[in-house]
Amino acid sequence: MDVESLLGEANGMPYGEARTVVTERALRAAEAARDPGMVVLTRFELTAAYQLGGEPAKSFAIFSRNLADYDRDPSLFGERRLWRLLWQYKWIVGSLRRFPEIPLRRALDGLDDMERRYREAGEGLQAVYARRCHVAQHLGDRAAAEEWFHRWRTAPRDELSDCAACDVRGVIAYLSWTGRDEEAIVAAAPVLSGAMTCSSQPQGILEALLLPYVRTGRLEEAASAHRRAYRIVQGRLSDLDDMGTHLRFLALTGNESRGLEILQRELHLLERPPSPSAARAFMTGAAVLLRRLEELGHGDTPVRRAGADIPVAGLRAEMEAGARGVAAAFDARNGTGEHLRDLEEVLAAAPYLTRLVLAPAAGESDPVRLLARAGKLRGDGEDAEAAALFERAAGLYRQAGDRAGEARAMIAYAKSVYYAADEEEEIRAAYARARPVVEAAQEESPQDLAELAYDEAVALDWLELHDDALRACREAVDRYSALGITHDGAISLLEVLEHD
Repeated sequence: MDVESLLGEANGMPYGEARTVVTERALRAAEAARDPGMVVLTRFELTAAYQLGGEPAKSFAIFSRNLADYDRDPSLFGERRLWRLLWQYKWIVGSLRRFPEIPLRRALDGLDDMERRYREAGEGLQAVYARRCHVAQHLGDRAAAEEWFHRWRTAPRDELSDCAACDVRGVIAYLSWTGRDEEAIVAAAPVLSGAMTCSSQPQGILEALLLPYVRTGRLEEAASAHRRAYRIVQGRLSDLDDMGTHLRFLALTGNESRGLEILQRELHLLERPPSPSAARAFMTGAAVLLRRLEELGHGDTPVRRAGADIPVAGLRAEMEAGARGVAAAFDARNGTGEHLRDLEEVLAAAPYLTRLVLAPAAGESDPVRLLARAGKLRGDGEDAEAAALFERAAGLYRQAGDRAGEARAMIAYAKSVYYAADEEEEIRAAYARARPVVEAAQEESPQDLAELAYDEAVALDWLELHDDALRACREAVDRYSALGITHDGAISLLEVLEHD
């Protein structure tokens, strides 16, 4: 297959190992063809695949080659590709601090170089200030963090700012870190209302709100946040650190059995963590959960790991030792004791309450439950039944007057048909049914139209309907841009389609 075909195939896949393998093939093909422009484009795609697929360390060398090629020959890039290079620099800078084996000086130098390049390009520095705040948090420097947080929040948004939803997620994490739970919850409102979203949100925000919700007595919101967020991140290597927060939340709210179920399901991901930082987050949450199980008399309960049964007590010791090892490595690199202090405080935390009921009373009349079942069926290959459930959920939302909910259910329905069908007309018909529903909900949830256009573009590209796919993709990029959302997948697909 040629480079364009391989990239088109990859764009139709979710981020993960399969997409990464196809994109690696595309890069080898581009290099073999000696096409410098396609090599640059494919490196962008592979950087995204590594970053969003749970292998960020592999992105460092690929990104650096693009950076070096830009410095050697800027004509290979142009305005859009320079923007993309600077955008991806944010990922790299964010990832560097998550590996204690990378010297702190290198991480700080990378941030300084990022700022220099933003200034030379005439871009704003809001995203730079955000990264400086994150680094100060990582180092435990609260005075510096507050200063950078102020600059981040008062600087105007610009073309290289994080998407509006992810920006809010960072704000919530900072406010929670400083104990300002009420402010964090208020800050989340625009995302949770559906006014903004992206591929990482709202699940990232819901995870960040789990403990603030509990600490402020918003128990129903906490239970709902756990249900909604975990359904999205379940089984995803790139979200390993967020799973640690879910385990900790369950341990501290009297849901140890639910926590053990999730731990057993996700434990295998720890064999290949995205970063030491993500591994530490997961191990910390697991250690808190396993300690609670021990305290409740379940220290001998077996947990399956790597083909062997390990008692809860033994696995708890392993998780604690692993988390302490990573924390100590960060402290050694950073010259502080912040990470070990924070870890010991988390491990010693007492439960917030005896029992938080997680599951609402619901049955076939609950569209959320139907959507969850439909998603599982689609994952199991039962696409026809999944499509029927998506349609039923849309009908229930319609009856309740929830046009935004109906729109999202119809988008999911159209996706399910795309994944199952081989016939062009069947796929086109599914999107044709979804579009008027989504358009009717534009005022309540305008980003759904952008999502529908992108999904439709992916499907049309898979069908090799180039002109239709290009039209849909341009619509998606324009709609996302109008909402202040940078959708890397849509931009990547547009570059591929425009190159054809």
